Amino acid sequence: MKFADLCHEAILWTCYLENFPAPERFLNIYSLTKREITLFDNLGKFFPFDEFYTRDGCCNTDRGIKELSSSRKRLILPWIYWPKGHRDILSGKILIHPPSEMFTILDNKIEAKKIFTKLGIPTPKWSFISNGRRMLEKPIQNSAGGLGISLTNSNPKGGYFLEEYIPEHRSIGIQFFIYDEVEFLCADEMLFHSDGRQTFTFHAQKNIQQDELPDALIESCLKLGEYLSDKGYKGLFGIDALIGDGGHYLLEINPRGIAFLPAFFAASALGWTDFETYMSKSNTEQGEFVLLDFGSRKKVIRQL
Repeated sequence: MKFADLCHEAILWTCYLENFPAPERFLNIYSLTKREITLFDNLGKFFPFDEFYTRDGCCNTDRGIKELSSSRKRLILPWIYWPKGHRDILSGKILIHPPSEMFTILDNKIEAKKIFTKLGIPTPKWSFISNGRRMLEKPIQNSAGGLGISLTNSNPKGGYFLEEYIPEHRSIGIQFFIYDEVEFLCADEMLFHSDGRQTFTFHAQKNIQQDELPDALIESCLKLGEYLSDKGYKGLFGIDALIGDGGHYLLEINPRGIAFLPAFFAASALGWTDFETYMSKSNTEQGEFVLLDFGSRKKVIRQL
């Protein structure tokens, strides 16, 4: 079956990190603190899923699991799910998620780069030792939304590595889904903030159609997807990539839904094909609505 056959029978479960050790990252796709809990009130009006999340900042996993049983849907499609061991049923519903060992491997950026090399997929050079040039310092794992990424000329801190900095390339996020086959769902281009600061964040994005992307990039992603499928991977997986005159590079594998996914689903429900998201502290204008509410800041979606 394909994603379109499954999504209307699925719950999107944002109470996702059942056994994650850090409470402040529970229920928050952007890895913000528990004082900035993501709310999906507006998103729920457009989503093709029943959706469940815990609003408070405490780790109320039991409540989150119990509430799942109130839905008549038969499937659970977690945004992120990191179980201990193997679990295929939760609250009487079938879980569609990658095996825990696959999640652990792919959440490690170094292990992901080793897979790219094994498959002959272009990826920027990386190292644990500085060569004196400006390079990107990145967390090896447990990073989301571009947090922790910076430019440096020095050796990396503990738990970080260095990646070749490739300027004048567009930063692209691509969402795929694996069940019986590998499917392209959506793609976005990362936009810089309106003040022009080149900060590494994924809060501002523009929708991109598949035919706007290089064929070679899609071929690399599908090759990777087939490899993951052969390893037993099921569910959402995302790719961060660069494209430009110098070709394409895959940066990392996200064993989960990408940050752009809520915008894609909401826009699809509204019939929008060209749209973008951005962060705002002011009121929305005509043709815009709040997609995610962070309190003082809001992620806004608008049609182009």
